[in-house]
Amino acid sequence: EVCHELSHASHFRQVGTSYWDKYIYYVISAFITTGGSAYGDGSGELAGYCEVGEMWAYYLESKMYKERYGGSLPTFGNSYWFHPQILRLLDERGVGRSRIFSCLDEDVVDADKLREKLVEKNPSKSNIIEQVFNRYE
Repeated sequence: EVCHELSHASHFRQVGTSYWDKYIYYVISAFITTGGSAYGDGSGELAGYCEVGEMWAYYLESKMYKERYGGSLPTFGNSYWFHPQILRLLDERGVGRSRIFSCLDEDVVDADKLREKLVEKNPSKSNIIEQVFNRYE
């Protein structure tokens, strides 16, 4: 849990309060409208903010867990609609966490924008990036 929340903190530091306010608004709205599901189903207004933030947090939580305890990379969050396994697969294929993190700016408000930014910043990996994202459409 600590690693997950520290991952959020790293993202917050990169994007700032305005971005985070939209993220929190979505989470609270989803919780209320679904009767208790913090992430909803991804169809609500501003869901993309949650999508990017939770992809990052679950991916990095799994990565840090493996580095600390060894064994297989855990699949924390893989059952959710926002697919943190996208980032895991990108990492396994050479688009590591620092490259991913460099794309998490205030303009990246959903997975499509993340994909675009990753391709823009990593043109030599564009085929890999497209293949991984297409797998979860």
